[in-house]
Amino acid sequence: MSDTYSFSKVIRASEVTSKPENFHITAKPEDLNAIKDRLLIVDIESLEATASVSAVKNSKGIEISGEIKSRLTQECVATGDPVQETVDSPFSLLLLPANEVEVLDAEEAYMDPDAPEYDVLEGDDVDLGEVIVQTLAVTMEPYPRAEGVEISAADIAGLSVNEEAEGKPNPFAALKNLHNKT
Repeated sequence: MSDTYSFSKVIRASEVTSKPENFHITAKPEDLNAIKDRLLIVDIESLEATASVSAVKNSKGIEISGEIKSRLTQECVATGDPVQETVDSPFSLLLLPANEVEVLDAEEAYMDPDAPEYDVLEGDDVDLGEVIVQTLAVTMEPYPRAEGVEISAADIAGLSVNEEAEGKPNPFAALKNLHNKT
């Protein structure tokens, strides 16, 4: 899943200590073009991030936290018009051994909005550039809309808000009859 970018900064998880190490990563024009294609967006003018990396206490995992900044353009989901967006967001990610992730998953930590984001630490090499691109992908607006554009369910082709009004049979009507016979 990892693409190679010139702003890529690979760190070795086994060399990360409890003392935070700070990094600043800025995408070059060729990186921006590759990221634009990867994320299927109209354009990306800039992408940079600061990140602090430290070992997780009582674990073989690492914590990456910082801030991501980007200026990008996506297509409006309703009109296809270009929509400019500025991303300026803090982020935090725990990369943990698989057995620790299994415990968190079993406890359904991913359902807790206050729980930190986490993922499996795969191998010893961690590419901060890849972490930044993935963070951008989940941080940018998932349904960009041009200014003033409102979307209702009735606007979406093939979706009926009121099936009776559309003259379509209700697939649950047969269940109503079963309920009345019991």
